[in-house]
Amino acid sequence: MSKNNPVYVALDCGSGNVATVMENKGAVQIRVTPSFVSRVLGQAHESDSKTNWVTIGASGELETYTVMNKAVGAIDTRTPDYQLSAACRVLVVNALTSLKLGGRKVIIADTLPADQYYDDNNAINRQQIELKRKSLMTAVTNATSDIAAPDIVCVEIMPEAVTAYNAALYTQDGQDNPYLIGAKDVAIVDIGRYTCDIAHLDCDNHTLFSRGTTPRGVHIMLEAVKLQMLAQAETIGIPVEKIRAMTLDDIDAIVRKGYYGSSIEALKDKRIYLDDIITAAAASFASEINYYLKTIVKSLGSIDALIIVGGGAYYICGLLRGIPNFADWHDNVVVPHQPETAVARGAYLALLARHDVEDEQSEIEA
Repeated sequence: MSKNNPVYVALDCGSGNVATVMENKGAVQIRVTPSFVSRVLGQAHESDSKTNWVTIGASGELETYTVMNKAVGAIDTRTPDYQLSAACRVLVVNALTSLKLGGRKVIIADTLPADQYYDDNNAINRQQIELKRKSLMTAVTNATSDIAAPDIVCVEIMPEAVTAYNAALYTQDGQDNPYLIGAKDVAIVDIGRYTCDIAHLDCDNHTLFSRGTTPRGVHIMLEAVKLQMLAQAETIGIPVEKIRAMTLDDIDAIVRKGYYGSSIEALKDKRIYLDDIITAAAASFASEINYYLKTIVKSLGSIDALIIVGGGAYYICGLLRGIPNFADWHDNVVVPHQPETAVARGAYLALLARHDVEDEQSEIEA
């Protein structure tokens, strides 16, 4: 394909991570990066940093934002207005640029949480959708003059619940998921870093029976692990001051490995395994999610399937070493492959369908 043709990219710009999905050289390319961005105070000016971006802020004036690898000084992305903010817009453009799309025409799909895509009557909130679309169409330029931003020519906004369902319809090898064939209504639990979105979906009409959002995301479990490590510091043999200095990212790495210590095989004898602490925190976190699920979907027995997506699926669905499955809440629980990117992958499928895109996509130069 010619470089003049647009590239199609789907994103899930969440409060914890930005997931991107596109096709490159015939293969689907998926990336996940943390949603760490901060405001650079002072007048916008040219910078040597490749991740400094200038755009119009809420004040109507030009503001500079920097995308970071660490959460130190980062903007709180858990607020409802984050989805329409300059910070969110900058994270989207930075993600697209990191995909080598600077200067390219891009058609993107991004998502809104169910509680923003739909209004209080579960009707489509067209005003919020248009505000999100206009925000992402607002110009963003790099503070380094030799780095071109992508040219976003079209924006599609989609509901996270529906896109997660789209992804779950297919197995990892692209076949129809047998556990969803014939499903009429499903519940979708999207467990993110800082929030958990739940939706009861009418599959035939892609409309909601009910939905809700709670701030009880994965960070709740990680904080519980850290508190128990502090309480049991003497027993587990880790100095209190070291535990106190750990960030949630540090705790997350421990949970995913199952131990405190080096990943280097030659040092494995020095590892401190924390299975009991991690398992207890995961069980408690799963109980919270299950309780909230029952407030949204009054009768779980009446649904055809329970779909669990988001990074939180790893912690409570038996996908990590040593942590049992605590999400056996229905006879038909479906966890798509790579659940943390399910929303973005489903949005990508919907984007291609809306634009009737052929299978062959343009190759992106390395």
